[in-house]
Amino acid sequence: MILILLPTSDYDPTESSVPWQAMRQAGIEVCFASPEGLPAYADSRLVDIGFGPLTPLLMTRKADLASYARMTEDPSFRKPLSYDEIDPSEFQGLLIPGGHAKGMRSLLESEQARRIALHFFTSDKPVAAVCHGVLLLARTLDPDFGLSVLQGHRTGGQHHGAASLGNYRRLARALLPNLSSNRRSGSHRRPVQPDGFPARSRHGGT
Repeated sequence: MILILLPTSDYDPTESSVPWQAMRQAGIEVCFASPEGLPAYADSRLVDIGFGPLTPLLMTRKADLASYARMTEDPSFRKPLSYDEIDPSEFQGLLIPGGHAKGMRSLLESEQARRIALHFFTSDKPVAAVCHGVLLLARTLDPDFGLSVLQGHRTGGQHHGAASLGNYRRLARALLPNLSSNRRSGSHRRPVQPDGFPARSRHGGT
């Protein structure tokens, strides 16, 4: 089962629902968690309010809004766990979506969220963080070294046009073999990088 960490509000509907849909279509179970265990909804500007004259440029695509609507109907979304009741050992992978509004701070600045993220790195489980979601990992310190858990790792990047359901499906398939194995391969591990997802170094990546 994959854990999706959501803030109290204001995350990106595409970066959460399109991976969710890809995982569900790949037969992967998904569980949601929010800071207080309450349903957490995406940035309203990206869902229905818009951005004034910039709306045609910045608004979420209709297909992705449809994915988000389906996600909000999921029973796990409607009854999320709270961060403090999460036992990360019960999950095989972690997804952290991004977002730009203030509500994201409840995720990115959470000690409980860092506790959860640390487990996945120390247990060598698959972790996917999109856009600002990477900040949570950057702020999560390895207690053995006092450095970010991202130290010695690479992050993957993709241009805006590649953020499609098809690519998220390919990423889900790439993660599937890892869900059955937690083998460690040293302190300089590299994630699976499917074709079409150009890898960038942690010094200059996204």
